[in-house]
Amino acid sequence: MLYEMNRVFPRKVAFVGEPALRALIREAITECRRHRLSTFREAALIIALMFTLGHDCTADPLYPWIEQTLLDREFRDPAARAQRLEKSAETWLVQVAGERHEAALA
Repeated sequence: MLYEMNRVFPRKVAFVGEPALRALIREAITECRRHRLSTFREAALIIALMFTLGHDCTADPLYPWIEQTLLDREFRDPAARAQRLEKSAETWLVQVAGERHEAALA
């Protein structure tokens, strides 16, 4: 994950530093356990969200869709919940990217 973080956001990784990123990864793994997410892909999703949106994004009112999805008991299967979270993250990213693209064109 550290390699991928550095590949995608090298300046952020350099600014934050490896010790803080390792702490973020540990925190993300704890969050995964709390929500019974156990695969590498599920952990990578939570790590990526925490890295890009902030370490407390799973309870941040700016991103209510994350917490709502993680706590949604409609999905008893953690894997299904993780899939929904991944889809919600993709939808959010497309929407944000579209808004920024439109603003840049204005």
